[in-house]
Amino acid sequence: MEEARSILITYRGNMKGQRYMVDTGKREVHDLFNVKTNCQINDIMEDGGDRPFPSLISAHKAGYRDCIWCIGGSRRD
Repeated sequence: MEEARSILITYRGNMKGQRYMVDTGKREVHDLFNVKTNCQINDIMEDGGDRPFPSLISAHKAGYRDCIWCIGGSRRD
């Protein structure tokens, strides 16, 4: 059930089936296969700040930092 929900969210908003979504406002990358309530994915999509990225590495190269909730290991600036 959880896996099916994760796949469905990858086709909402501006997403095109990609696993990784960046929040252009906060400059964070989210893993849509591991979404947590604190990620506020619905709010990001409603505001139109969601953009698909093909990989976590490409998001990092573009200057996005990891979401502390769904990816972890990051500090907020």
